[in-house]
Amino acid sequence: MTLLDNAFAQLGAMPGDNRRALNEKADEAAMLSGADTEGALNQLMQMNRRISAELAWLPGATAEAADAFLAYARTVSQGEAAPIPPVLELGTALAQANALAPLFEIWPTDSPELIIGLCRALDGIIGQITTNDTLQAINEDRTKGGWEPISDEFSLAGLLNDHLRELCVPVRRSVEKILSDAAASDTLQKILESGEVDSQGVVAEAACDAYRMRVHEKAEKLKAEIDAATKELQEATSLRFWSVEDLQEKVKRWCSLTAPLRQIPGAERNDAKGIGNGLMNVAVNYFNHAGTVEKKKNVYVPIPNGMRTVTITYKSQTDAIGNVRKVTEWMKQAFHEQLELQNRIKESDATLKNMQTNEELMLSRAEADAYAGRGIRR
Repeated sequence: MTLLDNAFAQLGAMPGDNRRALNEKADEAAMLSGADTEGALNQLMQMNRRISAELAWLPGATAEAADAFLAYARTVSQGEAAPIPPVLELGTALAQANALAPLFEIWPTDSPELIIGLCRALDGIIGQITTNDTLQAINEDRTKGGWEPISDEFSLAGLLNDHLRELCVPVRRSVEKILSDAAASDTLQKILESGEVDSQGVVAEAACDAYRMRVHEKAEKLKAEIDAATKELQEATSLRFWSVEDLQEKVKRWCSLTAPLRQIPGAERNDAKGIGNGLMNVAVNYFNHAGTVEKKKNVYVPIPNGMRTVTITYKSQTDAIGNVRKVTEWMKQAFHEQLELQNRIKESDATLKNMQTNEELMLSRAEADAYAGRGIRR
């Protein structure tokens, strides 16, 4: 609902008007415009409905400041340019946000940079709004008109949050208009990572909800495929590394889709925990069944009449270790928000590094034995 649609605007009234004044202004508005003002009047007379009009109006503003922004809103709605009236004269942050809403409705959002700018600007205004300031302004207006005041902040908080979400409609529309999922994901990540937009605020919530709607079906389909493959592979008794890589590719696509959503608490972050641990389980199962590979290394030992070749034969897990570490290195970045999984990866890396070091030490000792002339086969 725009400022021009507000019941106060339709009647030419202010929150400080009493019942008699509202009736008179409703009659005047009906005579001047021929419009049906009964609905607007009833809303302002009924306390359970009046609050939504008060929240969407200009709490704490003077009649002069309200008239200036109504005139501005009419001009903007007709597609014409007009100078913005003094915003600070509106008083409360909520009044400022409501007055500037027409700007956000027509904000050009045909590029990621403009969308990011919109989110920063809107978040900056909304971030100044408090329930206490809003309650105080509305109750001061009600006192002037002899209306029953709102009892406490708790009574107002939920309704105020609902209204602030309505102010974020331009954000939703902007994210919905981005052509590709990849571009939308990149834009949303920049919004959340900038530090200039509250990741727990209503602006970020609107952007995330819009993005979630566009990728939900694809993400759920991928998740189902990942879950089925994970269940099969972590129970397999014989496993080739290409199977792990195939699962990893599916996980990569899911991570790419959900990356911005996993920056905030929610279903996607919870899903990531299971998917990440599942891939880790598969990698561990692969390693446990990979066994060892027989390798040979020639050592050329100098002797009085030339060189003697000593071939060292040994059992190696280097290839399997390298394969698993290739997966876990990627997982460190892909699942950076999963702290428990990060610890598990860290422990796995330490174990694999230790195994690799032991193998290298064993090979070094065998080489030393060869140089000593004993030609020990390992």
